[in-house]
Amino acid sequence: MVINAVAVSVDRQVSIREALRRIDEKGAGILLLVRTDGTFERTVTDGDIRRLLLAGATLDDRLDRLAQIQSLVLNAPQLPVSELRVALNGGKTTGVFQNREDLCFRGNSSSKFNAVNSLVKFYGHNGKNTTDTTVKAKVNGCGPGVTGSISGAQGSRPSVRLSANKHPDAPNFKELRVSLSKNLSLVESKFDAGVSGSGSASFEYVDSHTLRVYGLPSAGVDKFTVRLGKGAVRVSERSRDLLDRGRTRKFSAKAKQTPVSGSATSTRGEFSAKGKKH
Repeated sequence: MVINAVAVSVDRQVSIREALRRIDEKGAGILLLVRTDGTFERTVTDGDIRRLLLAGATLDDRLDRLAQIQSLVLNAPQLPVSELRVALNGGKTTGVFQNREDLCFRGNSSSKFNAVNSLVKFYGHNGKNTTDTTVKAKVNGCGPGVTGSISGAQGSRPSVRLSANKHPDAPNFKELRVSLSKNLSLVESKFDAGVSGSGSASFEYVDSHTLRVYGLPSAGVDKFTVRLGKGAVRVSERSRDLLDRGRTRKFSAKAKQTPVSGSATSTRGEFSAKGKKH
């Protein structure tokens, strides 16, 4: 991915509000502060802006409040930067990201998040360039990490535990909707007594395969665990029959999170039970 330096370049007359907007919009994680003649002065990160605000600046103040520092770019001239090149590492087989899930999770995991790193290199107009610098990239739009487990799957009162953890770059979530696979179903008459969670929340039976978690703190939460037991969940007859033959059965649950800001995202996680012959 090549980013034209113009798109991430600002001068000291730009407001703090506009600088934050550009950092969020461009997704490079930094801005390039340039002088009136177009030469590079320094980088500006959200951390630099946060320190300005903590020091008493307002969003309408300009970047001229930033300290004037002498930046040294090795092996490159003090000339206008022609482009900022970012190379993303990753991809399961080809070295190139194939889809968004590769950016969010490691391999085929639905719970282990992927760390996305990029290499930043500055190219000067005279052909000289800097060495590579590794920058952690922010990934938007990732669903929660989902894990699950089941015990007593061959009995009449199995227990299911499902956990959802927000992606490190995602906002907290204020609501969670959990959809169970076809071989798991909720028992409405026992739902209220058999459902519980890892924190203060309310639970709603939606249908035989779906429940809703709501009433979470207004600031949202970064993780939540749902527990189903006491007859509130049951395994299908087909799966119980196969478990009784000593087979292994897979189950799954999709967790759809509603964040405190932005759009809802979801992830499906799988878990299994190994049967014992009767």
